[in-house]
Amino acid sequence: MHLQLNLSNQLIKQWNPKLTVDPAETHPLLQWRIDKIKLANTTANYICVNEATLFSFLLPKLPGKKQSEMLHYFTSRLLVFLEDYFFPLGAAALLDDCPIKFGKTTSSKLTASVTNLRLKYDKLYSMKISLTDAETMINRTPLKSLNFRYPLEKFLTFRDQVDDPTCSMLTFRMPASLFYAAHNAFIADEPPALLCFKNSPEEEGSFMARVTLMDLMVFHDKVMNLMEQPITFEIKKKLFPVSAYLKDILSKMP
Repeated sequence: MHLQLNLSNQLIKQWNPKLTVDPAETHPLLQWRIDKIKLANTTANYICVNEATLFSFLLPKLPGKKQSEMLHYFTSRLLVFLEDYFFPLGAAALLDDCPIKFGKTTSSKLTASVTNLRLKYDKLYSMKISLTDAETMINRTPLKSLNFRYPLEKFLTFRDQVDDPTCSMLTFRMPASLFYAAHNAFIADEPPALLCFKNSPEEEGSFMARVTLMDLMVFHDKVMNLMEQPITFEIKKKLFPVSAYLKDILSKMP
């Protein structure tokens, strides 16, 4: 396994790395495109895009940082996301002493998608939206290039593609009526667990997800917090059984 970083022409010219021709296959979690992005008058900003999912994040305000230091920031930020989204320990292990290979993007479709993401970040930045909020909004926005799927939705599928020594991932089923009630109630900032549900082939009228216990706890907390907001009684009425279902499931967890 190696960390494959495909660079923009600008970064290739600036860093002058040794490019690997026809690199060996690696884990999709370790395949990233890195480009510079201009935010207002600052130039030392980078956009990092996972090639398989278009999940993206920014490394802003790194003036004067050397290539090695920038790559340290990249790895550190990626590890934070793996922790925030409750990835199994095998995901972080992939990055331990992982050799880095540099390449050049050959897919014009991918290059166009990254350009589109850069424009989206620039627009949100001009609207004075924080970079952290911009990342959240973009990763939770359906993209045409992903057949209108969320980048975060696809990124979370990597959790089942890494070693899970503590068996943190579990299969969770929810009645379709409860799933739709929760899905329709969250206009923004929906729990990541909701992005993991698929129609259950084994049980009609239900949805199945591969999630962690922490996912379910966050799901329950977000439902409870939403019910405390000034929303309509009709929405609250539909969320009550969702909350009760999650509470019952969590009470039975070891």
